[in-house]
Amino acid sequence: MHSMFQGTLGFGLVSIPVQVFKAMDDEHIALHWMHTACLSRIRYQKFCPRCQRVVESDELSKAYQLADGRLVPLEGDHLAWSLPADAEKRNIGIVAFHRLDDVDPILYRAAYWLKPTAGGSKAYRLLLDAMDASGLIAVAQMVLRTKPSLALVRPIEGTSLVLHALYYPESLRSEGLQFGRIEARIAPKEQELALQLVNQMTQPFDPEAYPNEAGHAFLKRIRALAETAPPPTAQSVPADLLALMERLKASLEETDASAGRG
Repeated sequence: MHSMFQGTLGFGLVSIPVQVFKAMDDEHIALHWMHTACLSRIRYQKFCPRCQRVVESDELSKAYQLADGRLVPLEGDHLAWSLPADAEKRNIGIVAFHRLDDVDPILYRAAYWLKPTAGGSKAYRLLLDAMDASGLIAVAQMVLRTKPSLALVRPIEGTSLVLHALYYPESLRSEGLQFGRIEARIAPKEQELALQLVNQMTQPFDPEAYPNEAGHAFLKRIRALAETAPPPTAQSVPADLLALMERLKASLEETDASAGRG
């Protein structure tokens, strides 16, 4: 498992050195466009519609698009996010403890494991046990991929700490809160039957009861197709790699020729 970065988890005057790992595998199954005739993966090019030509990477710069369509060029310091004066890129600073139910799951983003490194095991265990015993979670400030982010730290199964990156509250598209505000006449009997059905279907949550069956079946079909897939051909190898291979072959031939003359 590859560590994303190594930093510190801080609460009060205690700093715990930790490594941060992605907690979840991406469920996305990557598929690529292919030229059917020669089984080569296609390449995408950056095309300028005004100049009517393909542009190279060194000709590109970033910009922010305004509502009226105008682009505001951004370069150098303009691209950097403004961080608090005391913010450190590798620091996860706990600012408060809360009940887990106080944080709406709609704010949750990605999940990460926190692993103690040398010198941090005792403090890590102390924090984990204290949070587990109190039933509390911690909200922290951190920098994730150069941008400031809220985070939630919580114990899981009494053995480890997991970190959830959180959306800032202003990221919520609040228009959705109006979708359920509709006028409807519901008879008491209808309400009673709905509540009865909910109670009948209520059970403890077991994530193992919900495997990704569709994903597993899709990968099984891909593996079956792989058994009959044709071997890679020269046409499917990128041109720059082919050129390198030709240079290496020429170098070997020249070396063999020199050895023969010797």
